[in-house]
Amino acid sequence: FTNAGRCCSYFYTYAAINEFLVCNQIRSVIRAHEAQDMGYRMYKKSPETGFSSLITIFSAPNYCDVHQDKAAIMKYENNIVNIHQFNFSPHPYWLPNFMNIFTWSLPFICERINDALLQILSIRTEEELITYDEHTQLEQRREQMRSKICAVGKVAKTYKKLCQLNENVVTLHGLTQSSNITELDKEITNKTEVVASLLREKAASTNEHFSKVKIHDQVNERMPPARTAISSGDATVA
Repeated sequence: FTNAGRCCSYFYTYAAINEFLVCNQIRSVIRAHEAQDMGYRMYKKSPETGFSSLITIFSAPNYCDVHQDKAAIMKYENNIVNIHQFNFSPHPYWLPNFMNIFTWSLPFICERINDALLQILSIRTEEELITYDEHTQLEQRREQMRSKICAVGKVAKTYKKLCQLNENVVTLHGLTQSSNITELDKEITNKTEVVASLLREKAASTNEHFSKVKIHDQVNERMPPARTAISSGDATVA
């Protein structure tokens, strides 16, 4: 039956795979394109050959820089099959969508500047304002100060949210279906914040972390929807 989770391919049973092996006189089926925490998975042996009826091999270590999985390759030499595992190698870090570090860091800088500005505006206390010279239009002065503090406070909240979004970029890496996770879109930010919070929690083991990531990465495992129409100006070509 159809694999609804990936929107492509099919599920098949152990009996079906064994029948396929016998009919085609082959020893095993090797598949890929599915992350494995150990880099590979050996399924139940075939009664005809005594060899695994199905083998999954995945050769991308630490998939998307967040799965923390091992990778594996299958080596066939002198009629002997060996599976070699390997871990990821350190590599230069880059932000998703190759965002430059200056653009990414601006909200953090602006947040600090706003904090400093807010502190400066808040130096004058209510007591000082009350005892202020009556000839300087006290009430008007107080209202101006309140307006300035409120305005800076609103800007500070915006920059704080942008900082959270940029921190999520670092946490999620490629683990998101949206390329606009740094935009202030409520639906997108809520989803990414939930996933990022879960990933920040320390997992008891690498296997637990892998299982958690795989659940949230399911949407990225799907086959992209078919493009049924291309818009060209006012006309639509099917």
